Amino acid sequence: MVETDLIELITGHSHVFSNYAMGFLPAAVLCIIHLQQSSVIILFYPNWDYATRNHRLVTLNLGPNRIVVGKKRSAVMPIVSLIAMALVFMVVSFYTLAYILIPMILFHPTFRYDPEKT
Repeated sequence: MVETDLIELITGHSHVFSNYAMGFLPAAVLCIIHLQQSSVIILFYPNWDYATRNHRLVTLNLGPNRIVVGKKRSAVMPIVSLIAMALVFMVVSFYTLAYILIPMILFHPTFRYDPEKT
């Protein structure tokens, strides 16, 4: 009740506003918003690939195993973003749940650097 009173005081309107506005937007609009927000995330892999190709922007003693693991790790977020964009067309309220996969995927040993393997 306090929130609606504050909104009424600030705006002069007595409408009740929803805290979960995403549920009222169509899937195509959410997908466009999500694509704009994840444009930086999608650039993780190309940035790491450019920086590590021929050791352009990284130190020369950076091992090839660490470079490969970095490429794998930087590919996780763009792939999960694409999964989230696909989910938005199926179930609008579940598209943010795809991001719960990121820590689970990155915890897997394939995506972790092991200095003993180099």
